[in-house]
Amino acid sequence: MGIVTLDDIAGALGISRAQACRALSGKGRVSPETRARAVKLASKMGYRPNHNARSLILGKTNLVGVIGGPVIISAFELVVDPIEQALGEAGYSMLFCRSTGEPDSEHIYIEQIIPLRVDGLIVHPGPYSMDCTPYEQAIANGIKLVIFGAYIKGLDVPQMAVDEYRPSKLATEHLLALGHRRIVYMALPETSPAGIDRMRGFRDAMSAAGVPLTESSAAETGFGSKAGAEMMTRLLKSKSRPTAVIARHDTVALGAMEAVLAAGLSVPKDISIVGHGDIIRTTALKAPLTSIRYPWTEMAEFAVNTLLDMFGDRPVDMGLKVWDCELIVRQSTAPPRPH
Repeated sequence: MGIVTLDDIAGALGISRAQACRALSGKGRVSPETRARAVKLASKMGYRPNHNARSLILGKTNLVGVIGGPVIISAFELVVDPIEQALGEAGYSMLFCRSTGEPDSEHIYIEQIIPLRVDGLIVHPGPYSMDCTPYEQAIANGIKLVIFGAYIKGLDVPQMAVDEYRPSKLATEHLLALGHRRIVYMALPETSPAGIDRMRGFRDAMSAAGVPLTESSAAETGFGSKAGAEMMTRLLKSKSRPTAVIARHDTVALGAMEAVLAAGLSVPKDISIVGHGDIIRTTALKAPLTSIRYPWTEMAEFAVNTLLDMFGDRPVDMGLKVWDCELIVRQSTAPPRPH
């Protein structure tokens, strides 16, 4: 026997195709007896519903696209897993797209996703993705959109982000309180809003402590452990070697730590290190990492709940919700060696 269709079920039961559809979907008016007969026969005949046709009829696919770059990948268990679980519990499947975080990376995925007719999108934009146009195209195609972990000015959708001024300020104040003065910030590019805010937090904390900034106080650093190791190796060769560094991300901090240890030095006795994100929580490191903890899981769950409210035409805040962060002190920071 070939593929069993809805017409086959209807014919075998002696009912209309519309009645068979209502009986098997569990929606619409149909007698309990007819529903029971239809379900039993469909199981016996091996009927499988055509989800593509069903989505055209109902105007929805129960599919949600999630786009995230390297930051989200590094916090996969804290972000993507909770999103997938929450969507699954609500009857939706997740289509995850891994962007590079480079300019237009998320935009390309959005263009590819629109024809798939997803019901919604949760997007974590990279530091360069500030153009509203692709997101507006998604909205124009009837896709509900939530921006997660960033803010795109001029886009009228629910957005949620951490106050990016606070992380670097907290990290800098912590190191200053320990007695450090030669502090280097391994920075995000200041071409992004987050990069601008974090640099401002670092500068304000140093200024408030009366510590002068130099051209070498901040160094734009790439993403990942390799970039952190390369930058730390350069800093170790400088005439005025820092006693502490603040890394733009935990993976960058991990690379910096590896470079310090490879040079025969100690963390934190020779150099203290602070990360961002608190995704490397293992105590297996020689010096467990002091880091800025972001409320990743809470933000992820809030993003899903907001999207589900949009699906249900329930009121949502179409503005920016700002989340706080906290400093988690571990063994990678300590007072500098006395001179």
